[in-house]
Amino acid sequence: MAGQASQLPGPPSSLTTPVTAVKGGEQAMDGLLVHVRPQPGCTLVTAAGDIDAATAGRLRARLSEALMIGRPVIADLSQVAFIDAAGLNALAAAARQARTRRGSLHVVSATGQVRWLITLTGLDQAIPLARTTAEAAAALSPRHGTAGKCAARLRRLRQHYALSRWR
Repeated sequence: MAGQASQLPGPPSSLTTPVTAVKGGEQAMDGLLVHVRPQPGCTLVTAAGDIDAATAGRLRARLSEALMIGRPVIADLSQVAFIDAAGLNALAAAARQARTRRGSLHVVSATGQVRWLITLTGLDQAIPLARTTAEAAAALSPRHGTAGKCAARLRRLRQHYALSRWR
């Protein structure tokens, strides 16, 4: 295909997806919920809503707090409908902090604008990107030795939250 410019794939057709509230957290006035939960073998940081210039600071602070504990961190962004440059910068800063502290940061984002932008910007080269929390937990560094415990606990949490929506 000589003469044709290579084109990057465009953003997903649906940039906005419904956001399901995360149990145990507080809905912020600006529409972003960030919740930190210690799990066996890792710390889970769950965000839901939009991550933009107004809310990225909160995500950055929560990720930083979680990384200071010294355990692997999984940032579950599967319920984030929108992320801009400020949010990507917060993720990049957390990746630098994890590398400096010899820790690990994994991001969960199955589909949509968030995953597309992380891949497009090359941030997925610095932060392992997974489609599920179980996949991220399984990819945790073997030196921590507790990836299986974290993966099992995350599966149980997902099942609990899925069932509680129908009660």
